[in-house]
Amino acid sequence: MEEEVGTDDDMHTADEEGKTPIKKVARQLNERELQQKLATLEKEIAKLGINRMREGLPLPEFYSGIEDFEAYLRRFNKIATAHQWSGTRCTQILPLYLLEEARAIYDSLGADSKNTWKGLTDALAIKLKKLNTKESARRMLTNRKQKSNESIIEFAQVIRGLINKAFPENSFKKVVLETEEARTQRIKDWRDDLAKDYFKNGIKLEIKEKLAFITTDTLEDTINQAKQIEEVQNALKEDRMRSYQNKLSEKAIIEVNAVRDQVNELKEQVDRRMPTQPVRGNYNNWRGNFNTRGNWRYPPEADIEIKSIEVEKKISFEIPA
Repeated sequence: MEEEVGTDDDMHTADEEGKTPIKKVARQLNERELQQKLATLEKEIAKLGINRMREGLPLPEFYSGIEDFEAYLRRFNKIATAHQWSGTRCTQILPLYLLEEARAIYDSLGADSKNTWKGLTDALAIKLKKLNTKESARRMLTNRKQKSNESIIEFAQVIRGLINKAFPENSFKKVVLETEEARTQRIKDWRDDLAKDYFKNGIKLEIKEKLAFITTDTLEDTINQAKQIEEVQNALKEDRMRSYQNKLSEKAIIEVNAVRDQVNELKEQVDRRMPTQPVRGNYNNWRGNFNTRGNWRYPPEADIEIKSIEVEKKISFEIPA
């Protein structure tokens, strides 16, 4: 990375900053740091070949290793050609779009395999081919569960992809006099029926319990039923939360009213004990002077206020109007 070289103007500005307040200098330094970081990022973007003039072009898809790597690579190369990425740039960009098993395989490759585009793609193809065997896909199907941050649609797509890998078309026997269209439909129906079972088995437990009592004919019907169950459960959660909050509010109001009643009762007791004429014993109510005999007391009005404050302190929240 190239170093930034200071100019005479920069030194002149620095001298002037020495005379400015500390906050202003700090703000100017922060702005300068941001500008330097922005310039550095622009250089990195230029190195990767991600040109701002090509913002309208699509970016590569993410790849987790479930789909056939050769098919994914063909789509990636088309996008790379549109962006005019060189082979070296492709070796830098591809790892950014690898997830899960595919990313783990990339990290396990040696440095020599990552130097050239051909070396990288060949090494990934060999490793991923072993990952994408029928046996591997079937093991993954058995253990695959819906993740906490995974939507129902996303989980269904993963199950479909694993089914297609676990049971490729060449594994199905040909039927005499069967047309190609009929064969394709037969394979699709068989895969969907199997995917439906794996989908039901791997979906989140709270949905799985409800879905077990619903009969569905196709995978699409199962997905739609699961989405409806999820929507109902989310609505029930919101209702329970509102009900809980309402109960808390009602309880708080009852407690506040009880304390308010105590305050009013204390005030009434004090009012009943107050004399009808001004007190002239230890406190001169008219002139505000105190008796010098040594037995000083709060005036009745102050006594009311003190007792009210002591009761009010027991309230841990604001009394609603």
